[in-house]
Amino acid sequence: MVTAVDLKHRWSEPDRLRLVREVRTWLTGHGPQPAGLEEHNGRTDLRGIPLFATPVSVGDKDDPTAGATWNSLDLSGAQLEHLRFFAGRISNCVFDDASLFGMRLWGTEITDNSFRRADLRSSALGTGEWQELRNTWRRVDFSRANLGDFSITGYHVDNVVLPPQDDLVVLHNYPSVLRAAAAWLRRPDTSDEETRTAGIFDYELKAPGAEDTDQVSALNGYGDPITAAVAGRALATAQAIVG
Repeated sequence: MVTAVDLKHRWSEPDRLRLVREVRTWLTGHGPQPAGLEEHNGRTDLRGIPLFATPVSVGDKDDPTAGATWNSLDLSGAQLEHLRFFAGRISNCVFDDASLFGMRLWGTEITDNSFRRADLRSSALGTGEWQELRNTWRRVDFSRANLGDFSITGYHVDNVVLPPQDDLVVLHNYPSVLRAAAAWLRRPDTSDEETRTAGIFDYELKAPGAEDTDQVSALNGYGDPITAAVAGRALATAQAIVG
């Protein structure tokens, strides 16, 4: 049986080091798909490949027409840390057990992908509207993924499987929910902590985001447990108000 260690070790073999560099060039949109890649379950086999450990951009932050397409790739167990994806299309890919720490996405379509057990801590998989584009998430599986200090913002968050993580909240039409939450926190008998949390919501609302935008976020991203608890209570109340 091939282990995760075996999959990573194969990329350190002398004849594979050049191939790793060529794959980096290809996936960042600066070159063709290299020869010599095999397939695994109908996808290009990139399992365990060490691609990115420092911030790398796929696409151009100033040009929404320069995005790249990742289709039918198996990146299970790959190293893809601090990846920045602009105006891309990611479809039919597997990122199971991959290291995706600090990932960022803008104006990207994510469809039919698996992120099971992936490390997505400190990731913002969508940061509101960018160049008049928004992220769309359809049929994506995050089962058992590590989503600490994590958020998804997208025009559609549809058929997304989330791990059983108590602090995750899903907000549909999130700007309306945040406004209602901030207003509720400023009621006459509000506490200092509630006033501070309302200010955090006000700050989040400054980011560009259309009214029909969805958001998934981890409450632990608000910092200390008290603020996270206040935010969770306010958001739950606001969702009931907004309907």
